[in-house]
Amino acid sequence: MMKQLAMQGVAMGRYKVTRLMAEAGLMSRQPGKHRYK
Repeated sequence: MMKQLAMQGVAMGRYKVTRLMAEAGLMSRQPGKHRYK
């Protein structure tokens, strides 16, 4: 999503994008970080 916004000329950090995606009910399709036991 950040790449799409950058191509449209909108500068935004990853944390703001994450917050806006959460507000819109969107989820990342990229796998999350591995959590060790």
